[in-house]
Amino acid sequence: MPQWALCSCVLTAKYILGRESETWGNARDIKPNSNSPVVGSLVILNEGYFGHIAILLNYSDKHITFEEGNWEFCKKTVRTLDISDPRILGYFMFGPGPFGSKQATKGQ
Repeated sequence: MPQWALCSCVLTAKYILGRESETWGNARDIKPNSNSPVVGSLVILNEGYFGHIAILLNYSDKHITFEEGNWEFCKKTVRTLDISDPRILGYFMFGPGPFGSKQATKGQ
């Protein structure tokens, strides 16, 4: 992943998931399509002016852990939040599973 991609949560997620050729828009443009966490899905967060997304690494009945870009300026980080944290808007799963064919585009 190029260093400049870490300066955007969207670009970081696209590179990690191998979907860098897709057009996703800003994080706030990606609408959750699930309320249930699935490892590998996008975590949609109500953070920042442009929104924020991350990739779900692990979850339990109490917490979620995710990898993200640009939470700390131009760095990749891992965070854990309470599963009921109000900043979590939901999750986006691609197609029939987290790595299906559906693109994370505005309004989907």
